[in-house]
Amino acid sequence: MKQLRNKDGIMLQVLTEAMYGRSRMVVYQELKEPFQVYVIEKEKFDHWIQNEEQTNVKSPEKRRPVQEEKETRCEKKASQSVIERFLDANTYSGKIEVLESTEEFIDGNILDMMAASMDVLVEGDSIDEKYFSLMQILRTQAKFETNR
Repeated sequence: MKQLRNKDGIMLQVLTEAMYGRSRMVVYQELKEPFQVYVIEKEKFDHWIQNEEQTNVKSPEKRRPVQEEKETRCEKKASQSVIERFLDANTYSGKIEVLESTEEFIDGNILDMMAASMDVLVEGDSIDEKYFSLMQILRTQAKFETNR
């Protein structure tokens, strides 16, 4: 299944393409709770995704090294804060909240550290696969968590 980001930055996956009368439709699902499934005309969907890709292509190349230096310092602070908040969360539900609220600051290393702190192994090669693997583990643990 094809995974993309929508204009709001939410991950989605294309489940299938379908026909409705003479119209070609795309059936996709948001990869964020409550995991809604939507149907949209293929033409509109392609235009929507094309605009997203074009937006990403237009970023100026000359400024990139300067931005990367600033981002590195900010990301380092953000990643430390994310890990601290994750470790400080007393419940699995709290860890889920931290993970969801800091999704934009999370990279593969942070996900690996979070998983190691729980003595679990996250599956997947990409950041998104690792994220959803860890989220699934946390949700499973949260189901069996008691408030005694």
